Amino acid sequence: SLMQALELRGIETRPVWHLNHLQKPYLACSYMGGQNAQRLLDVTLNIPCSVTLTQAEREFVIEQLRELCV
Repeated sequence: SLMQALELRGIETRPVWHLNHLQKPYLACSYMGGQNAQRLLDVTLNIPCSVTLTQAEREFVIEQLRELCV
């Protein structure tokens, strides 16, 4: 819902990358922390973070997040 709300405000977001141990090339590999990693995957969202963002763009993203997450 946060992702959709930010999109309506003109802010592009995306989910984080899939967990390595669930990707096809790594299915047979051992891993640790699967439950914690899955929980973090479920609640993490990538927000704009380019070095080309202006100060005004960064402040806009921050302001929108504050309004939506309070």
